Amino acid sequence: MTFKEFQQTREYRNDLISEDESLHEDERVCEAYIYGNFIVDSKYVEHNLHIIKMSAGKINPSYYLTLDRDEYMNDDLEVLEKYLYDFAKSSGYFAKK
Repeated sequence: MTFKEFQQTREYRNDLISEDESLHEDERVCEAYIYGNFIVDSKYVEHNLHIIKMSAGKINPSYYLTLDRDEYMNDDLEVLEKYLYDFAKSSGYFAKK
């Protein structure tokens, strides 16, 4: 899968929740972009390849990505998509069956 093909799998969701129980209940609902044809059928954002869309005006920058123990934030979604793509590729998400 090329990077452009990966970007074309992007799906906006606003009905996923975070598994982080330390967050207040109304903070657990996420706006996120999920990627790939390997999306897990789950209500939890952490079970999908995802980038969080931050609430407008509350937090800058606009997008947030966690990969393993690393955190990335940027106003340019494509920058974070590239990190996520490289992670998914190196982790075997695109392996042919």
